Amino acid sequence: MKSDQDVAETLRRLYLHYTRKSFLRTDPVVLVHRYSSPQDIECTGFLVSLFSLGRIESILNFCSSFLTRLGNAPYENLGDGKGIENFVPDRPYRFFSREDVVAIFQATSQVIRENGSVESVFQSFYSQTNRNLKRGTEQFMLYMRQLARRESHGIKVAFPLPSTSACKRWLLFLRWMVRKDNVDFGIWKSVNPSELIIPLDVHVFRAAQRLGLTTRRSASWAAAAEITEKLKKIDPTDPVKYDFALVRVGYFEYRRSAYGKTL
Repeated sequence: MKSDQDVAETLRRLYLHYTRKSFLRTDPVVLVHRYSSPQDIECTGFLVSLFSLGRIESILNFCSSFLTRLGNAPYENLGDGKGIENFVPDRPYRFFSREDVVAIFQATSQVIRENGSVESVFQSFYSQTNRNLKRGTEQFMLYMRQLARRESHGIKVAFPLPSTSACKRWLLFLRWMVRKDNVDFGIWKSVNPSELIIPLDVHVFRAAQRLGLTTRRSASWAAAAEITEKLKKIDPTDPVKYDFALVRVGYFEYRRSAYGKTL
C-alpha cells in the first residue's frame, strides 16, 4: 500500500505527464476540440459524452459521423429542430437503436430551443437540490428521459440514474464543461470544480483500487464519491483533475496487456 504522500506524488506526476494536447487523440474529447464557440462546445460535448461507450476507435467513428452531418454550426443546426433525423447515422450503436439516437437528438434539440443550453437546465435542478450533485443529476436525467418520449433500454443507458449507476458519461461531460486546462474547457460557471465527482470507468476504478483510494468492489456512484473525497485531500479545489491521466494509464497499459505497471 502506498503512503498518502506517495499517492499524491504519483497523481501529480501522471497529471503533468498526460494532461497535454498530444494525448487528446486517445479520448472522445478530441472531437469537441474542433469547436471554438461555447454553444458548439457544450452541444457537441453533450452528445459525444452520451455515446462514449466502448473502444475509443468505435466512439470516434460513430460520433464523427453525426458531427459531420451537423456541420460547422452544430448548436444552430440542432437547435433549429428541423430535419433531426438527417443528422443521425443510419446504423445503431451499441445499446442504442437508431430510434433511440433520434430521440436523444430531439430531446437535446428541445433543450436548446426552450432553454438555450444544457447548463441552464441542469443549473435549475442543481439549485433546487441545494447543490447536491447526486440529486441534481437524478432530476436532470428524469427530465431528459421525459423529453426523449421513448421508454427503451437505450434511453435508460443514455440518461442513467445515480441510484443505480456511476453516471460516468454525465460526470465526464461535467468535467469537460466545468474544469479548465489543456483538456477541459471550463465554460460552465454555475458549478465549481470542487463540486465535481470523478467519472468512474473500469480503468479509473482499477487505478483507484491500486492506489488505495477505494475499498469498494464495484464502480458505483458511491465509489466515485469515495474516490473524490480522497482526491480532495490532495487538491480540494480541483479533485477530478487527475481523471484524464488515470484513464490514459489504463488505456496505454491495456494496449500493452500489462495493466498497472505505470503506477
